[in-house]
Amino acid sequence: MPFRLTLFDNFHPYEPDEQREGGVFPTLDAAIAAAKAYINGDLAHFLEEERQSRGEPTPERLFSRFRSFGELPVVYDEAGKSAFDGWAYCRERTGEMCKKQS
Repeated sequence: MPFRLTLFDNFHPYEPDEQREGGVFPTLDAAIAAAKAYINGDLAHFLEEERQSRGEPTPERLFSRFRSFGELPVVYDEAGKSAFDGWAYCRERTGEMCKKQS
């Protein structure tokens, strides 16, 4: 069963033109790995921006930045049901990334 990854622009959350396809994957694990890679890439970018402008970020600031400017990946199964909680993963990763830096 294929899994579809769609990326939603958090800066324009309700605008259909501001979403894009992230790919179709043969397994749920592959789709989730791709979704996590998108989130990790955005967070790494925002972490560096925060450091340059404000010093070491807190998990809350990093999460807020993602919530405002990142792209949320959503994995859909064949029935169109969401199969990955990108917000929960992002919240977890912001804590891990900021903890590594302290």
